[in-house]
Amino acid sequence: MTALLFIGESPPAGSPPDFRPFDCASGTRLAAVLGLIDRATLLEHVPMRNLFASPMGVPGAPRRDAEYAAKSAHNLMWDEPHAIVALGRRVADAFDLPTACSGARVPVPAILTQWRHNLGPIITYAPLPAESSLALNNPATCAAVRRTLLPELVLGCPSLRPWHFRLDDPAILADL
Repeated sequence: MTALLFIGESPPAGSPPDFRPFDCASGTRLAAVLGLIDRATLLEHVPMRNLFASPMGVPGAPRRDAEYAAKSAHNLMWDEPHAIVALGRRVADAFDLPTACSGARVPVPAILTQWRHNLGPIITYAPLPAESSLALNNPATCAAVRRTLLPELVLGCPSLRPWHFRLDDPAILADL
């Protein structure tokens, strides 16, 4: 059983059938936000999945299927992890992730919220790391994401070591 699982929406358009989740610009951006030295470190040490096996919602690709996404989320939630990081609003919607206090949906620019799904895993929402997402253009948002996810990352990915992080960056060092 996996202790932590990052879940994205779907591979980018034009991805090969054997595409590895986040082996693209989104993975590079996510690694940078988390303070990891590079995308290869993210891919090697952090378990990741996509809700969809093929690109969705881009020109020439199938449309997003909310029902399929919810079923996929349900299977991932109960079959695998103790903690899930839902990357992006549509992934959070597939997990039916409310805000912690109001029960309303987390707005797109929101930073993070943690929520336990019944007796299942703790689910944390984080902004989509795709280049089209503007939320991670703000350094304060990136710091908040990093501070919230680092404890889960360190606990849930036991193969990560200090040398996997950019310790020469004072902000990352302080957050660790």
